Amino acid sequence: MKIFEIVERYSLINKLIKEERTGTAKEFAKKIGVSRSQLYNYLDYLKSYEIEIHYDLHKKSFVYEENIDIEIQQPIRILRHNELISIDAGRKYLRESKEIGLFDTYLSASFNSFLAKSIIVDY
Repeated sequence: MKIFEIVERYSLINKLIKEERTGTAKEFAKKIGVSRSQLYNYLDYLKSYEIEIHYDLHKKSFVYEENIDIEIQQPIRILRHNELISIDAGRKYLRESKEIGLFDTYLSASFNSFLAKSIIVDY
């Protein structure tokens, strides 16, 4: 399953539970597009984070034990060209440093330091 589908499914599960409109396990599974046993796998995963969920017979819905909210964030973010330009990751600094010789000086000093340490260690 694609990661976006998983995130969307957990968001829908959270929404339906918060709104107390899941229905029975069979109805809930149908609403989120999975089998009943897969629904319980999703609920067990949420319970692994110490989130208490149970079925309320009077409300005919799964409910949270406590008044909680789950924030589900998209783990992947697509960066468009204009966003990539603004995320320069220090290239401008390196380019300017190289133009005035600072970058080469830093590399030379680091390399000389490395050689000095290597010679001391080899002795």
